[in-house]
Amino acid sequence: MRGQQLGLKDRVIGSIFLGLVWILNKTYRFRYGGVENQKKARNFHPKGVYCVAVWHEFALPSVLAERGRTPHCILISPSRDGGFVDFLSRKLGFYTARGSSSRGGAEGARLLHRYLAEGIPAAFTIDGPRGPRHKCKPGVVRTAMKAGCCVLPVSVAVDRAYIMRSWDRNCIPKPFAKIVFQYGEPIFFPPLAEGQELDVTYTEQIEAALAQTHKEALATLHR
Repeated sequence: MRGQQLGLKDRVIGSIFLGLVWILNKTYRFRYGGVENQKKARNFHPKGVYCVAVWHEFALPSVLAERGRTPHCILISPSRDGGFVDFLSRKLGFYTARGSSSRGGAEGARLLHRYLAEGIPAAFTIDGPRGPRHKCKPGVVRTAMKAGCCVLPVSVAVDRAYIMRSWDRNCIPKPFAKIVFQYGEPIFFPPLAEGQELDVTYTEQIEAALAQTHKEALATLHR
């Protein structure tokens, strides 16, 4: 499932938004915390891959923080809104796979595993595309277990931001914001056997890890 593609009008809107993002990005000050945790995640797998888990609200600052550092394949909803995210992500140098927990999941998962096999880490906004907010969907766990890699929790802290009135309270850093991109302690799961049910506590582990990683991001921000 390729997902809904953007028409000419939407591509023009996307290009304008991309231009605004480029201008804002030049004013941002990025700081990276827990970099040793990213190294642990890379060292766990022979091809250096892992699955990033981040909340949907931090999608934009996360993409900007990793631009030019680590190319990821991002799982994106096949919806029209996902089409904008797909357009922007590819323009910023990332790979994309269209799919979600509700539609097109199987094809998106196959593409993710292809990129993982080629040595490209995967990234999930784990409570997207429609929430509930801060409730982890199981796709990131299944992908990591099947690929034999770990889940790397990531959070973001910003000293000034616009908070949208959306279900996820989407965070858009204000001009000249200081942004902390924090890698948490990697989470290692056992391999998933064929037909085995996923343990519900696994997603709860990721939620708890992200809560801890966000505390670490805030601490780094205020140092």
